[in-house]
Amino acid sequence: MPLPFVRQFPDGKRVLSEVTCSPEVERLGSEFIAAGGRYICEIMPDGKARIAACVMIDDEQEDVEVETCENGPPLAAAVDRLVRASWKHIGPEMMEEDTGSSCGGDDITDEGE
Repeated sequence: MPLPFVRQFPDGKRVLSEVTCSPEVERLGSEFIAAGGRYICEIMPDGKARIAACVMIDDEQEDVEVETCENGPPLAAAVDRLVRASWKHIGPEMMEEDTGSSCGGDDITDEGE
């Protein structure tokens, strides 16, 4: 099952998209999301991609892992590293809180819209 990423563009537009990864990475990412995390891909004005794994801490969005790379083929390896690193942040504090998928989730449109 592909992992959902919120894509943010320089003009402020945000859309929900999916990234297909290996089964192992998809499992790790799904566990991070189930614990209340979210993945974001911000397309920077220079065309690079900044991807982040984030969680809600004290009602504030916090990035727990960040990667910056060229937008294109290098993005796949960066997503793999990010998801593997983000999974390490799953702990009792994430599992106890019901953070849902509220991390950075305002004004998101489905990619198909």
